Amino acid sequence: MNTEKLPKSVACSNRGFVRVPKSWPYQVYLYGIATAPILGLIVVDFETIQKTYAVVGALFIPMLAAVLLAMNGRAKWVGEQYKNSWITSLVLAGAVLFFLLAGGMEISEQLTIGTQ
Repeated sequence: MNTEKLPKSVACSNRGFVRVPKSWPYQVYLYGIATAPILGLIVVDFETIQKTYAVVGALFIPMLAAVLLAMNGRAKWVGEQYKNSWITSLVLAGAVLFFLLAGGMEISEQLTIGTQ
């Protein structure tokens, strides 16, 4: 495959030719995602990063379930064909309730430990 005549913004891959963005916001984004973790390790201690990662990870599934329940539960938004069935809505609601219950129990346990 002769790629000598292609502009520099086009790269060749096994799927064919792909346009590679060369804009300055994209370049700043690339430098940001490359240097932000390094700066985070220098500025913030590793334990804080681990706790933040754990909290964000623990909130991901209940937030995803709540968003899917709210957005896919409306036929006006996704169409009647793609609307959640009652079984899917029940499972998503169960996931949200489980995490609310588990979070509430953890908070109440932390509050009772703190008062003793």
